[in-house]
Amino acid sequence: MKRRLALTIGVACLVAASCGGASARVEAKDDPGVVPADNDSTSSSWLDVGNQITAGRANRPVAPGVDPANAQDSGFGPYLTEPLTIDGNGSFDLIAGPLSETDLANTHFAGVSFPPDIEGAFDEQALLQNASVVQRGTDSFLDIPITVTNFQHGYEDLRAWVQ
Repeated sequence: MKRRLALTIGVACLVAASCGGASARVEAKDDPGVVPADNDSTSSSWLDVGNQITAGRANRPVAPGVDPANAQDSGFGPYLTEPLTIDGNGSFDLIAGPLSETDLANTHFAGVSFPPDIEGAFDEQALLQNASVVQRGTDSFLDIPITVTNFQHGYEDLRAWVQ
């Protein structure tokens, strides 16, 4: 069951420089259907980006006159999406969650951050305005449709950060 969210869309935050260290670049193969499993999306540095997002929020300056002890971040997530294999042009769904009660009630998220090594593999567009909440048992997940165009080669286990 899907239900539409009334979303206030901000600017997507692309975390391209936060993976640090050596990058496991995905190389195009003769067969564009080949999807290498060794990529930034499965690296420990990419999996740690959520901690970096959270730390960045915690270190954000507090507005004048606000006691830092009482300042709370109302940001969405971050959530790492479930692994997704991109194997051609088309429509795909990023699934993030399960959502906390706070985020389920929150109608604002900034966007989706993709791992830096998708550059050159394909062009993606997250359709944030079409995001919806899906139920799995008692848990709620965010379903964000993406469109892939200009497919050059595949990407196995793509995981993005939603914040």
